Amino acid sequence: MEWYTKSALSLVSALSLGFSNLAYSQRSNPNSLSKSVHTYTHQTSQSQKRDSQILRENLENKLSNVKDHEGNAWFEEYDCEEFIENKIPFSYIETCSLYSNEKGDPVYFPFEINRLWREEISEDFIDRLLSEFSLRNHKIPSVLGMIRYSQLCKDPKDFFPEDTKRPNALILLPEEGIKYNDKFKSAFYSQDSIKFYSRIQDGYDVALRVYDSTQELCDSLLESVENNFSPDLFLLGGHGSQSGYIALSDKKLFLEVIIGSDGLKLVPGENADKFLLNFDDRTGEYFSLLPPSSTFFLFSCYGGKSFMEFINEYSPRTRFIGGSKPFSVTDVYIDRLYPFDARIVNPTEELTVTNQPFFGSKSIITYNDPKYNEKIDDLLRPEFPR
Repeated sequence: MEWYTKSALSLVSALSLGFSNLAYSQRSNPNSLSKSVHTYTHQTSQSQKRDSQILRENLENKLSNVKDHEGNAWFEEYDCEEFIENKIPFSYIETCSLYSNEKGDPVYFPFEINRLWREEISEDFIDRLLSEFSLRNHKIPSVLGMIRYSQLCKDPKDFFPEDTKRPNALILLPEEGIKYNDKFKSAFYSQDSIKFYSRIQDGYDVALRVYDSTQELCDSLLESVENNFSPDLFLLGGHGSQSGYIALSDKKLFLEVIIGSDGLKLVPGENADKFLLNFDDRTGEYFSLLPPSSTFFLFSCYGGKSFMEFINEYSPRTRFIGGSKPFSVTDVYIDRLYPFDARIVNPTEELTVTNQPFFGSKSIITYNDPKYNEKIDDLLRPEFPR
C-alpha cells in the first residue's frame, strides 16, 4: 500500500511538472503549438493529395482498357475526374461498359453512367438486366430505358417470364424523356399504373417491355411470337390526340397548332418522325401476328377510333378496347382478367371504345353506334373489381 501511494504521488508529480513545462514553453514560445498543428495539417494534406493522385492514376489505368469500336479510349481525363467526384467505384463503371451496341462501342456514354449512378440504379440490377437482354439478343436498353425498367420491376428475370399454363400478356410502354430524380412524372410509371400492371400479372405470364420507336414495338411483338409467347393480351401505352395520332411522348413535343377555315387543328411538327407511331401496311403485318382470340388494350388518351379501325383491318378477330377521350389508369375497371375485359369510365361518361362488346347486359357504345358522341348523363360508376 505504501509503494502504491508513493508511485501514485510520483505520477501526479511528473504530470504536474509536464504541464508546467508545457505552460512555460508556450509562454516563452507561443507559436510553437500552432506550428506543430500547421505541420501536421500540411502533412495530412500532402498525404491526401498523394492518395487522391494514386486513386486517379489507378482509375485512369483501368479506364484506359475500355475502347470504342476503333480501338480508341472510351473515357477522357475529365470523365475520370467526374467519376471520382461522384465517388463511383470502378466495378460500377466496368459493369456499365461490358456490353456494346451495334457499332461495337460501349452501350453507355460516360455522362449516362453518371446519370445511372445519380438515379441510384444498383450495379446488381444493371448487371442482371444487361445479362438477360444480351442472352436473348435483345436490344440493350438506353439509359432512360434502364431507369424505366428499374421502376417497373426489381428482378430483371421478371421481364422474361417462363411460359406456364397461364395466358400470356405483352405490355409495351413508351420510354419517354425523364428529368433527374423525377421518376414518376410519366403516367405510365406512376404508382397507380404499376399497380394496374401488377393486377394483370395476377392472371398472366407478363412480358414487360419499354420501347422508343415503331420498329422496336414491332420487334417486341415479333420476338414474342417467335419465342412461342404469343400474347393473349397485348397492352400498348402511348399518347393520343384528337387528330388520331398516337405517339411515344407528350403531344406538345411533336404536334403543331394551325388555324384553318375549320378552326384550330393539330398537325405533325418537325419532330414527328421521331415521336409518332407509324400505323402503315408494314406495321400492320406485325399486328396480323396477334392470335385470333387475343385482346388488344390501347392505354392511350383518344386514339380509340383510329386504332380500332387499324386493328379491324389487320387483325380483325382480335378484340380491341380503347378510350375515346383523355383518361387515367384509375378510370380503367377490370371486369375479368381472362379473357381480358375492362371498361374505361369516368364519373359521368362512358369512354370505352371496342369492336366486340363483352360486358353482359351493360350497353357499351362503339363507333358503329350513332350515339357514340352523346354524353351519357345517367351512367353510374360501375363497381368492378380492380
